[in-house]
Amino acid sequence: MSEHEDISAFAQDILKHLDDLLAPLVWLEQALAPWRQDLPPDIESFILWAWQHRHTLELEAGDGLSPAWQSVARAYWQVLSLFHRSSSLAESLHSWLRPYLQIHRGMPQWLFPLLTLLWNHHVFQRGKRAGQSPLQLAGLADVPSLDEALDHLLNTEPAQVVA
Repeated sequence: MSEHEDISAFAQDILKHLDDLLAPLVWLEQALAPWRQDLPPDIESFILWAWQHRHTLELEAGDGLSPAWQSVARAYWQVLSLFHRSSSLAESLHSWLRPYLQIHRGMPQWLFPLLTLLWNHHVFQRGKRAGQSPLQLAGLADVPSLDEALDHLLNTEPAQVVA
C-alpha cells in the first residue's frame, strides 16, 4: 500500500468516528440552545470572552452586563464549567492523527512511546496550565515527575517467567 493509500485509508477511518469526535461539541450546543434563542451575538461573544479571561481578570459571571443578561451569563458559565476541556476535541483528533504523523515522518517504533511519555509528563511553564502536566490536567493525582518515571522504568527488573 502506498503512502497516499495509507493516508486515504486513515482519513476514511477518521470519518467513521466523526460522531464520537464531535460528541462534546454537540452536547455543548444542545446545553446552550435554550439560552441562545434570544441572545444577541455581541452579548454572546462578550460572555464567551469573559469566560475565557475570567481568571486573568478575576471576573464573575455577568460582570459588565446589564441585569437582564446576568442570568444568561451565569447559565453559560455553568454549562461551560461542565464541559471537561475546551481542547478535548482537538486532543481527540490529534490522537487520531498521530499514526499519520508517524508514517509521514518515518518515526522509529521505539521513539513514539518515549515521546508520549515525555509529553504527558512535561510540566507547562506558562499560561493557564502553568505548573501542571497533561496527566495532572486529566485528573490524575500523585503523578511522578519525568525523572521519577524514567528512573522507575530504567531500574525495574524484567519480569521473571514462571515455568
